[in-house]
Amino acid sequence: MTSPTTKPKQSLFYTRKKVPHRAYLEPSIQNIPASPAAAHLRPPPPRLPTDPTHFIGIASYRDGFKCGYTLWTAFTNAQYPDRVFLGVVDQTGPGDLICLEEYCRRAKETWPDHDCRYKANIKIDARDARLSKGPVIARWQQQQLIGDQDFCMELDAHSKFLADWDVEIVKDWLRTENEMAVFSNYPMAYSFISPGDKISTHYSSHLASYLERSHEYDIPVIGGYLLIDDSEVPQMSALWGGCLSFSKCHAEKRAPMDKYMKWIFWGEEYLRSMQLWTHGYDIYSPSRHGHIVFHNWTNDPQKKRFWDNVTTVAEKPREEAIAYNRLRTMLTLPFQGEVDTRELHRFGPGRVRSIAQFLNFSGISNTNASLDEWPTAQRRWVPYSVPDEVEELLPGWTLHGSKEISEPMVQNELQKLAAELHGDRGAQNTSLQAQAQQLDANRAGREDVLLQKLATKLEEARAANEATLLHIRQEIAKLHAVPSAVIASPALLTSLVPMGVVACALLVLYFVAGLRRARSAGTK
Repeated sequence: MTSPTTKPKQSLFYTRKKVPHRAYLEPSIQNIPASPAAAHLRPPPPRLPTDPTHFIGIASYRDGFKCGYTLWTAFTNAQYPDRVFLGVVDQTGPGDLICLEEYCRRAKETWPDHDCRYKANIKIDARDARLSKGPVIARWQQQQLIGDQDFCMELDAHSKFLADWDVEIVKDWLRTENEMAVFSNYPMAYSFISPGDKISTHYSSHLASYLERSHEYDIPVIGGYLLIDDSEVPQMSALWGGCLSFSKCHAEKRAPMDKYMKWIFWGEEYLRSMQLWTHGYDIYSPSRHGHIVFHNWTNDPQKKRFWDNVTTVAEKPREEAIAYNRLRTMLTLPFQGEVDTRELHRFGPGRVRSIAQFLNFSGISNTNASLDEWPTAQRRWVPYSVPDEVEELLPGWTLHGSKEISEPMVQNELQKLAAELHGDRGAQNTSLQAQAQQLDANRAGREDVLLQKLATKLEEARAANEATLLHIRQEIAKLHAVPSAVIASPALLTSLVPMGVVACALLVLYFVAGLRRARSAGTK
């Protein structure tokens, strides 16, 4: 493959409301926060294990023939197939082809000396398709098959891997310069593949569009993929797509799928985007060099879909409505009616970043749908509001990257200054000035650390308040079963947030600023 070189800009093409657009992206700045005060912060650098292993998770719904082909290309096109492991939730009905059997049939033709080569690397969770209640549930079941692998991939059962995919996608993932990077997009069609299973296109797929919402309570739904021209490096995105996901496996374990989201299809991807982002992960579209999975987009009229399941149709309306209200609760969108609030602390938003931050980052309004914006402009990395979880996950890395200046260090500087005063004033005057400047810098550094700590405390308080809001929303949601239930308004709930901690923090910040001004005035 062509060795990528960073270019200053990449072009994103899209059409909105029948008007063609072209956005210019600058991935060279995507890991730099937009705020000048935080511009020195960066995401944690990637950590590449020796001989990395891969887990591929597939939730297949009555798609045995194509599923077997997907598994076969995963092994035949891997450079190190012994390090590849698969977990398949195979949902089938009477008379359906079985994914593993279809793989073994192809494997026998490819490796005739083996009964079913690499079968030991495949875990199957066989399930009755008649009991299926949607992709989110199946994806959660698939996550239970993950072992101790390094990288985790999730993709559709009707996909195809290109040559050396296991090496090339890791190379591209490293180009994000971010341990918390999650690759996701809608892979392009088979027609983009050149002979020899190589990449022939200079385009790559990128998610940055929505179907238009009419009301603030409507769930955001991705409107399809856009194309980036001359995509040389991964491009930061706000959105996760269900057709492909690739990351370190700690993302799948720290931010699990929600097993209570029955029947959710439209909106599951925005839910997953929120879960990952608020847990500290950043979504990127792979560059054209990492576009190693392609998708069978052919429209098969015989294709089976979970919502055609007649055996559970009587349960669907109520369960689906309750689940969508659960999703609205997580996203702080208004809703009315019953809601399932079980284990929201486990499957809901993380605390590393807030829901309000995610709505802003992804361009969605929870008060007025007409304010929605497609996230087509260059996304910029948002520092963690509560970084402790990421710092615990990655020993040795801290968000601010500096340690507090201790009091003994300051005392040591004072002693040096005192020694200078009793020495040769003329010869040591320059040294004295340097020491004084160093002491002043140290004091300023201590104040910077204090300010950083105060900012962290503010964000921790904000996270606690957000958890309180979520609890209040749950309690209000329980009242929705009563005929007189009202719509839970995010604005109403926000008015309940205690402001004391914010006011105190602002007073301290004002006091520190006053000390700086006083010291500055004293030196003039």
